[in-house]
Amino acid sequence: MELAQDYAGQEGRIKGEIAIIIAPAETTKIETGDLDPLLRKALKDLSVREAAAAVSWMTGEKRRTVYQKALAIKAEMEDGTS
Repeated sequence: MELAQDYAGQEGRIKGEIAIIIAPAETTKIETGDLDPLLRKALKDLSVREAAAAVSWMTGEKRRTVYQKALAIKAEMEDGTS
């Protein structure tokens, strides 16, 4: 937006090209305990494998770590302890 404002009204005087570089969003590491609510929600509609893959992708946490946590949560959910 600033670029458009800087060059507003200068049509015809500015020549050449402008390159705009967009960087990916910064990743933020979340605590392992914060995975629980994400996994619980995902496990309502997805298999353990799919839920772990989705949460791993969203959080940047290692897939194996998330999968192990998903297995434990799924077992709790089936036992009715949560």
